[in-house]
Amino acid sequence: DTYITSPSEYVNTVPFQQTLLYKAINIKGCEYFGELDIDVVPVSVVASNTGPLYSCDLSTTDDILSANFEINEIKARYAPLDIAVYESLEDLSTEQNALSGLYTSEGQSLYVRLQDGNQCQGVEIVDLVVNPLPEVNLNDHYLLCTDASSITITAPSGFASYSWIQNRSGREIQISDLEEVTLNETGIYRLEVISEYSFGGDVIACGNSKSFEVIGSNRATIESIEIEDFSSNNKVSVTVGGEGKYEYSLDGFDYQEEAIFENLEPGIYTLFIQDVNGCGITEKEISVLGYPKFVTPNGDGLNDFWQITGIQLSLIHISEPT
Repeated sequence: DTYITSPSEYVNTVPFQQTLLYKAINIKGCEYFGELDIDVVPVSVVASNTGPLYSCDLSTTDDILSANFEINEIKARYAPLDIAVYESLEDLSTEQNALSGLYTSEGQSLYVRLQDGNQCQGVEIVDLVVNPLPEVNLNDHYLLCTDASSITITAPSGFASYSWIQNRSGREIQISDLEEVTLNETGIYRLEVISEYSFGGDVIACGNSKSFEVIGSNRATIESIEIEDFSSNNKVSVTVGGEGKYEYSLDGFDYQEEAIFENLEPGIYTLFIQDVNGCGITEKEISVLGYPKFVTPNGDGLNDFWQITGIQLSLIHISEPT
């Protein structure tokens, strides 16, 4: 006789029926001999008549379609039958590594052992199918010119359903279920979409979402303008209010971030304050005053007149003393 060194991993080698001999020894050293009959019942491996098990991809941030599948959902399909689920036929035949709970897979076949009193009654194959998540292509930020009316955002088309959600002080409120939404408030928003897949009359829904922020901006409001004129360094300083980020110019072409202009010639200027986000330009005409340091009214055409520069009209009369 051949001694079986690993009884727990024994592989039957005789078709259909085999008798094994065993010896049992109790703690007192008494021996007992017996026989163990093995009946190999041929079964066929067939596709499950309950169909595949579907789940949704875990993430759109990688190139891998991978999903969680609930093994108990497979067992529920066969209730009240007693079953066990395995990754391979080898595990099934040895009844090793039975699956339970959540099982993560990129899509494969699992093997279901139908049993009655630990006697195998058949084997069925259940396919795991991973459906992709919908991709929500929206910007992270949108600009709202708050001194205008609103902005309109259009979601990608082709989804089964849409849900636009606004975060109001920690409370999420659905504001639209259309493909397009019009917004007139700044804040945090989220779009939820659902794709549906139909298989043999069943509809599988996979959802995804994208959060974004609506940021406010507007045209500048001039709060004050300080002009230092009649000096060797004429200077203009501007203070503004508003939600935007602003640039400043005295010719409407060359803009600067600083709200101070120095070394200005006397004259009349138009101050342009531009919102860098594109929400408009505020304009204001200003005067930088100056005057000639001397006058020679001798009729030679040079410095014959003395007048203040930087105002629309000035006329100074110089009279001879009486």
